[in-house]
Amino acid sequence: MAANGSRRISLLRAFLGAAGHYWLLVFPHARRTVLRCARCAETVPDSVLRRGAVETLAEERGNLEGAAAFAVYAPRRSRRSVIEALVAFQAMFDFADTLAEQPAANPAANARALHQALLDALSST
Repeated sequence: MAANGSRRISLLRAFLGAAGHYWLLVFPHARRTVLRCARCAETVPDSVLRRGAVETLAEERGNLEGAAAFAVYAPRRSRRSVIEALVAFQAMFDFADTLAEQPAANPAANARALHQALLDALSST
């Protein structure tokens, strides 16, 4: 029974440490990155796409900040880049998903093409 209590304390310590790192080190940068994405979305020339991008970022902000939580485990020297990559990927995924939900002659083909474009963007180096 004592081992079980010790394990719980270790898990609690690990959780509190990760939560502290998130709120103090990751969240502030994730929030700035989300705001920068929102400013970029406002510059999209096409008004329909601009509105979709801005609305998606506003509605899915929790997803973006949540994705950045994985940066807690990144090495300190890489953390900023990891946060930016995670937020950018989540923003692209959410926007592709929003676009895929729009009315279309062949919605399944559109969804596949949009999500394939996302995978292509990740695999090109």
